[in-house]
Amino acid sequence: MGKKFASISVSFLMAFLVYGTFDCQVAFAKSEKTYRLNLAHSFPPVSVMHKHLSAWVQKIEKESNGRIKVTIFSGGSLLAAPDIYQGVGDGVADIGAGFFYGDRDTRMILVGSTFLCIVKDQKKKIDIYHETFEKFDAMQQSFSKCKLLWQAVIPSPAIHTKDLEVHKLEDLKGLELRSPVRDAHKVLAALGAVPVEMSPGDAVIGITKGIINGFAGNIDQLKTFKIARIVKNTTLFSAYQPGPYFMVMNKKVYGKLPDDLKKVIEDSVTWGQEKSQQMWTGTDTAAIEYSNSIGHKFIELSKEEERRWYDIVDSIHDEMAAECDKMDLPGTEVLKYIRQRNNN
Repeated sequence: MGKKFASISVSFLMAFLVYGTFDCQVAFAKSEKTYRLNLAHSFPPVSVMHKHLSAWVQKIEKESNGRIKVTIFSGGSLLAAPDIYQGVGDGVADIGAGFFYGDRDTRMILVGSTFLCIVKDQKKKIDIYHETFEKFDAMQQSFSKCKLLWQAVIPSPAIHTKDLEVHKLEDLKGLELRSPVRDAHKVLAALGAVPVEMSPGDAVIGITKGIINGFAGNIDQLKTFKIARIVKNTTLFSAYQPGPYFMVMNKKVYGKLPDDLKKVIEDSVTWGQEKSQQMWTGTDTAAIEYSNSIGHKFIELSKEEERRWYDIVDSIHDEMAAECDKMDLPGTEVLKYIRQRNNN
């Protein structure tokens, strides 16, 4: 009886060890699953933006011990620039980097950003943006469709012209300029220009062939897209301020990651935020150096002339704020807060 009991006990012990080991192996295998994600952006693969995103991908792949693998689709090859945020929300891409282009849900963050064009100092602009974002829930709701990883405030855009130099309002009158977003359309029209809506690629062709006189846009484009080779002048006045550059992730994709890999993503956010902001702040310096090297001219308005332009911009901002108020968005409150902070 004793020997039989011992034999049964040994059998149970062996079974436990075998199946217990098997269960552990299954659990270990599950924890070691590789998650293959894609990341969409619209920047050229030679741009500093692509290099920054590639560095982030390398960072999370390393820190996840290879359990996260990310394929980057650059140059709008997966999603065009205006479709990135919605595309990530819909699951076309798992991760996306880009800008808002406008709808009801993102209206407040776009208008709030546009109001920031009156802030000339970049560091102050960054601080005011993040303070405004934290203060007003309507700004935060713009990211409700996706998981926000980080944001960056890009430097002020400018007005770039092929031949004519713009030193005063009268020089701007009647010039046909490619305008990227509707808020820029309003301001440029009020300043006397003729805003033209077209893609960046068509704008390059249009400027080259003389169909349009130039464009309103970020200074980094002079180098990123080599546009300094086709326009001769840049007037350093910001008629608008684009919405924030963002990095977002599909909520369901993020939710399916195990906790340790979620932590890898979360731990990368501060790094991504800081590096992203440094990247964008540095793009203007690099673009100006490049443009100067090929004879491009940068024009600064006199203080008196600049005040004439800002008086017009202020009136358009008042109209935009009132339009937001009618949509039950805190347009006037946001504009008042930004103006007060800018004057402090």
